[in-house]
Amino acid sequence: MIRKIATLAVIVVISSVSLVSNPINDVINRIIDFEGFWGAILVSRGDVILHAGGYGMADIERNIPNTPEKKFRIASITKQFTAAAILRLCEDGLMSLSDPVGKFIPEFQNGDIISIEQMLNHSSGIPTMINTQELREEIRKFEVGRTLQEAE
Repeated sequence: MIRKIATLAVIVVISSVSLVSNPINDVINRIIDFEGFWGAILVSRGDVILHAGGYGMADIERNIPNTPEKKFRIASITKQFTAAAILRLCEDGLMSLSDPVGKFIPEFQNGDIISIEQMLNHSSGIPTMINTQELREEIRKFEVGRTLQEAE
């Protein structure tokens, strides 16, 4: 019980400090003023959210602002991080570029004949999944006006 009260007290103190002066928000506002930024930022320490904010517009035509609850289609932005992580695992001897994908994801279709290197080089023969009906249905979950909770 004392631990819960202490945790609540810390959250209240952090919240009240962020209302008075929020250095994260100050930095973001300077960036917005200087070069612009549209998106959402969440900063946490453990389970405590230190800052959550939306900046700019999520949809200019409909005048919908960004909020911390907005979901973004990040598309290919994660490819570089995935490639770097895989190459690091190869350096550490935990995997090889010649390993089949099925070694790590046994249920992956044709995973026994598609290599990690082919996946990284986009030469695996797997067709694009961008314009599938399944993906379009998934995207509809995030239509304007729906909350994060409604989309799940």
